[in-house]
Amino acid sequence: ACAVLDILDDGAIAQVKEKGAYLRESIEDTGLPCLGKTRGMGLMIGVEVKDGKIVRVLREGENPDPARETVDAGGMLILPGMIDSHVHIRGGHLEHREDFASGTMAAAAGGVTTVLEMPVTLPPASRPGDFVNREKEVKARAYVDYALYGGAGADNLEEIPLLAWAGAVGYKTFLMPPVPGREKEFFGLCSETEEILTRVMEQVAKTGLLLAVHSELNQYVAEETRLRMERGENGL
Repeated sequence: ACAVLDILDDGAIAQVKEKGAYLRESIEDTGLPCLGKTRGMGLMIGVEVKDGKIVRVLREGENPDPARETVDAGGMLILPGMIDSHVHIRGGHLEHREDFASGTMAAAAGGVTTVLEMPVTLPPASRPGDFVNREKEVKARAYVDYALYGGAGADNLEEIPLLAWAGAVGYKTFLMPPVPGREKEFFGLCSETEEILTRVMEQVAKTGLLLAVHSELNQYVAEETRLRMERGENGL
């Protein structure tokens, strides 16, 4: 098999040519270019990618546009980059857990080319200033594309709409109180009651963005936790 990656002067253009790929006779017609019922026929598939996006799938025999760079990816699988919509790299004052350089390098190594980072860190991304500083930190270190959630909770109701202006792609809230000992990390991230959650949702609705809800029912979790702790069950 031979795969070729071409890059045009006006952007990244990829063309993949794969020879010697054989499909079993039982494969049904998929309707995709170059793929169909095949009886031992070799396939040559071309894919052009411009500015990081697939713009054209070439049928066998079609010629790619001129390119300035060619990368031989023979014997490899060519896959679209995956998107991880729920990531906790941390960074900030918690970069000893993981920083954005190591976290995004690991993502790239696993085929993930976009990460959506949750706002739980120190300081959390629940205030516009902290959000902007977090974005600067990520931008300077990230090896893949990224987007950031903003925090939404009882502590930062008035600041929720401002986070959208700062660049948040969505919001995150927990239906529980802050984790004991980690209260600063959970500032602006908790909606412990239905009333508070309603207020949070009203503020998020003003932005037109989505709210991701950590879906525990605190009244049940808290009571069950208390009972288990009294019985000496600490989860370890």
